[in-house]
Amino acid sequence: MNLTSSKKVFLFVVIMSLLVCSTNLIVPANLPQQNLNVYDKERGKNMLLSLKEDLKKYYYDSTFHSMDVDTRFKAAEEKIQQATSNGQIFGIIAQTLMDLNDSHTFFLPPSRTAKVEYGWQVQMIGNKCYVVAVKPDSDGDKKGLRPGDEVETINGFAPSRQDLWKIQYTY
Repeated sequence: MNLTSSKKVFLFVVIMSLLVCSTNLIVPANLPQQNLNVYDKERGKNMLLSLKEDLKKYYYDSTFHSMDVDTRFKAAEEKIQQATSNGQIFGIIAQTLMDLNDSHTFFLPPSRTAKVEYGWQVQMIGNKCYVVAVKPDSDGDKKGLRPGDEVETINGFAPSRQDLWKIQYTY
């Protein structure tokens, strides 16, 4: 990928902002709710503010693809105030940048401290989600899960090309 100098600087600033501000994307409603404290919500608002400032300073399109940045970020800040989990906060921030519809501008949430392996992997092929790998002797293997099996839902959510990453991040 060949990025222009200004895009490299913008991407660097966005990543650095996240590292400085960091200390689940849109979380389905049936998951247990976290008790967010004032600090969690303030951290989310600070991340959002930092991204807004970087966007205004470094973004290559001064019209922001005709998006009213102040209004959009104000709405995101109000949503963060109503969020019930860090995942929702990160999802709100991610969606705000995704609304620019620019493949070079995106939000990378802070890394998780734990990694969960389910013993199987999925991938979107066309518009359908399929199992592409099953770990031998895993629960999935013992229950008969095989590569090529179609996944219709994951914990009640139908995966699609647009939201499989949210499901994978959340679970």
